[in-house]
Amino acid sequence: MSVQYSSHYSVPQESFIKTNMDMPYNVPMSYQVTPPIFPQKSTFSIFGPLTKEYCIWFYLLSVVGFVLLVLLLVSGLFIGLSKGKNTEYYYYLLMGSLAYGIFYFQNRLLYSMCIKSL
Repeated sequence: MSVQYSSHYSVPQESFIKTNMDMPYNVPMSYQVTPPIFPQKSTFSIFGPLTKEYCIWFYLLSVVGFVLLVLLLVSGLFIGLSKGKNTEYYYYLLMGSLAYGIFYFQNRLLYSMCIKSL
C-alpha cells in the first residue's frame, strides 16, 4: 500500500478526516481539537441521532396523548354535567385538554416527519 501525501502538507492522506463539504484544503486530525469538557465519542453517544427504528416511539406517544385527551374530556364533562359545575370549571377543563392536545399533535407531527425521512 503506497502512502500518498497531500500537496499542502507533508502528512499522509489517511490522517485526514473525510468530510462531505467541499473545502479547498483538509485539516489534519492532529490539528483538530475536541473540547476536554465534552469528548466527542461520549457526547455523540448520549445526544447523537437514533436509528429509524425509534420512529415508533412518536407513534406510541401520540396514541397515549390522544387517549389521555379523550379520557380527560369525557370524565371532565361527566363530572361537570353531573355535579353542576360553573363556567370556571369548564375553562380549566379546556386549558388542561389543550395541553394534551398539543402533546398529541406534536408527537403526531414528529412521527410524520420521521416516517417521511425513511
